[in-house]
Amino acid sequence: MGATRCLCPVMENGGSGEHLPWMYDEETTDIYRKFAHLHTALIPYIYSQAAYSYELVKPTMRPQLGTYEYMLGDDILVAPMFEEGNERTVTFPMGEWIYMFDETKEYSAGIKKLNFAPDEYPIFIRKGAIIPMEVTNDITGFGTALSKDYTTVLMYPKKGEKKFGLYEENKTGSMITYDKGGDTLKITATASDRSLLFSVRGEPLPDTVKNGAGVALTQASSMAQLVTLQSGYLIDGNTTWIAVKDVTAGASIQVRY
Repeated sequence: MGATRCLCPVMENGGSGEHLPWMYDEETTDIYRKFAHLHTALIPYIYSQAAYSYELVKPTMRPQLGTYEYMLGDDILVAPMFEEGNERTVTFPMGEWIYMFDETKEYSAGIKKLNFAPDEYPIFIRKGAIIPMEVTNDITGFGTALSKDYTTVLMYPKKGEKKFGLYEENKTGSMITYDKGGDTLKITATASDRSLLFSVRGEPLPDTVKNGAGVALTQASSMAQLVTLQSGYLIDGNTTWIAVKDVTAGASIQVRY
């Protein structure tokens, strides 16, 4: 149940039986560790969604039509494994859904019977989502230890505008926005004490990446180089990483394809 607890606002290893993963075997411990790190990495998303759920008087975990399925906030669909085996029937809501552990797999609305590896789980991200994370290692697959000084912001753009309010306790948070139209993706963030590392996923290779003043950003050859720059970008497969170290006056990026 560790994976299910990971996808709750508070991760608690409850239920009956032995709760210590290392009392089973090394594989179980590694899987538990992976999902514990995933929960920690998702705290900026979960915390922000929980805060707005409180303000809007609606649950952070929202039941769906599928058996035991729920939305964690607005953009993450979870279908807990409740029977033995690796097969799970998932009822997808309207929209497009990207499998968290293999982003080449996308699903549309409807009922699908799927199989999942023991170290994965039925977790799906809504196409169009913005997911802020605190990534400090490579265990979750969303960055490395080089990401630790940034808030990583996953973006899965679709046509139109999307906003995410990054909640901060006792101070003004940052509104992160993208606007996709034609061959252009515009990314903005209001002022923040955080350094931001945008991870634009599933888009074509960009022709240009510029700041709000129209100045081309430096293209890094590696993540190690990117995190040394005040601002810059890195192309890594179908992911474009854009780093902005100083966001105290906000950030504005324009990507042209």
